[in-house]
Amino acid sequence: MRRFALLLALVVAVLLGGARPSLADTPEARAREYFNVGVQAYNAGQFLAAGQAFIEARKLVDKSALLFSIGQAFRRQFMVDQKNAYLRLAVDHYRKYLDAVKTGGRRLQAAQALSELAPYIAAMEQEGGGSEAVVFSTRLMLSSPTPGAVVTLDGGAVHEAPLSQEVKPGRHKVVVQAPGYFPEERELEAVEGGLVALDVPLKGKPALFTVDGADGAEVTVDGRSLGTAPFARPLELSPGHHYVAVTEGGYKAYASELAFEHGATTKLTLDLPQTNQRKASYVVLGTAVGAYVATGVLVGLAYKHQGDANDIADAQAAGTITEEQRLDHNTAVGARDDLATAAFITLGAGSAVAITGLLLYLLDQPDVKPPPVRLDEPSDEGPATEPEPGLDVLAAPVLGPGIFGLSARVRF
Repeated sequence: MRRFALLLALVVAVLLGGARPSLADTPEARAREYFNVGVQAYNAGQFLAAGQAFIEARKLVDKSALLFSIGQAFRRQFMVDQKNAYLRLAVDHYRKYLDAVKTGGRRLQAAQALSELAPYIAAMEQEGGGSEAVVFSTRLMLSSPTPGAVVTLDGGAVHEAPLSQEVKPGRHKVVVQAPGYFPEERELEAVEGGLVALDVPLKGKPALFTVDGADGAEVTVDGRSLGTAPFARPLELSPGHHYVAVTEGGYKAYASELAFEHGATTKLTLDLPQTNQRKASYVVLGTAVGAYVATGVLVGLAYKHQGDANDIADAQAAGTITEEQRLDHNTAVGARDDLATAAFITLGAGSAVAITGLLLYLLDQPDVKPPPVRLDEPSDEGPATEPEPGLDVLAAPVLGPGIFGLSARVRF
């Protein structure tokens, strides 16, 4: 019987294996979303909404560090409006945190917070207040980790994220957008007295890149050739810093690190100057051409003298010639030989000059410096090391390792 039960359980597990919820639908993921929204609300000074978000996160995951975050939010809210109900929530959650976390963690900060609240706690207990329950309103909380994100609720006014707003129960349409990012549109169902939290990371538009004024030049980005300018349409690059080089034989190379932003077009207009070597190659090749022209002139003159000598030789073959004609014949032959020799020498020198100019032309290739070594930019998450204990009081809700892997700290 036991073996049959195990077999049946295995079959059911196989049949239901494809119906497992995705990672985004797990309680852990939803709690993370509530927490992210709460942190942004806290940093925006919306402490009551932040506390409500942290309470919803704790309903989904039993993490003791959330007790500290709840206490922080309601302590700050109490400082705003001095309502005993918020003081009671802060005190209760700080005490629960100290009971749950026996060593380490945020015990020091929780104890310090209770110490600061002690006069208020004594006054509240004397008055017998703080027993009233906090009634939360129906609320939508919308945030985004995308810089510059704004939120539109039900087609209304545009608000900077995060947005925490009381709404009527029912369906609501929200649009989250930011410059350089694709907008996201969602529909949410608000329940009476409940909180709907949504943290929407936006997908960035590609950065666009154009090169003008360097037709025929090769464009490389981070050492990868993207083709020859001009391009039929702008190139799409990932946002961030890229090392751009524009090179063409005979011209001084352009190389620089440029910053590209989401959805923005970076236009690079260049007029690459010729190198001195290319200019010299043109001068040398021009000299070679002059030598070839001179060779042609010398050869033409040599042929002319050869023709004069042939005319006299033909006259001698037909009869007799005078002494003056004989001398003219010998002079023409000598001039022909001298001009032929000069033409040969000029041709050789011109060829040597032409080869030099051609080498200067062909070997004139752009020299691109390697990209500079860039130190890692500071992370948005702040310093990697924790501040020394007792130096300050962390005012923001803080979750340590294992609590969604997130933290947010504000000092006061």
